[in-house]
Amino acid sequence: MSGESAVDIGQGWHPDPGVSLSLHSDAYTKNRWFDADQSAIISRSWQWICHGEKLRHQGSFVAEAIAGQPIFAIRGLDGELRAFYNVCQHRAHELVEGEGQLKNLVCPYHGWSYDLSGQLQAARHTNHLVDFDTDQICLDPVLITEFGGFVYVNLDPEAAPL
Repeated sequence: MSGESAVDIGQGWHPDPGVSLSLHSDAYTKNRWFDADQSAIISRSWQWICHGEKLRHQGSFVAEAIAGQPIFAIRGLDGELRAFYNVCQHRAHELVEGEGQLKNLVCPYHGWSYDLSGQLQAARHTNHLVDFDTDQICLDPVLITEFGGFVYVNLDPEAAPL
């Protein structure tokens, strides 16, 4: 790392909490440790996204960044709670911002349209493409669960249930 000296952030740590010291201050102030936490901990553990009341109604959504990744949670027309990476499968444009309610997802860049289960429904200017099948294109899912009135997501597809 340029401009950063190598510091053993774990110096003083001991498995016995009664004699263990705090981590070195670099663990809380340096970007490399923030990035390490994001990839090793935050992206692999359940993270709160909103209160369940925000996703109570069909079509309600909330968009957030989790571990630096854009995601959104949505209540489908079938009543199911789902979460996806907030990027269109065509050119990775952000699909939604903030929170609100909608009946389908339309990418503002090229107008690809997805239903609330994440399945591509229509893609403008693709009818001439050989072997282009909308049934084969779906938004990338993120694990989601509701517990105690709160909604949590996990970017790790192999994560244990909350």
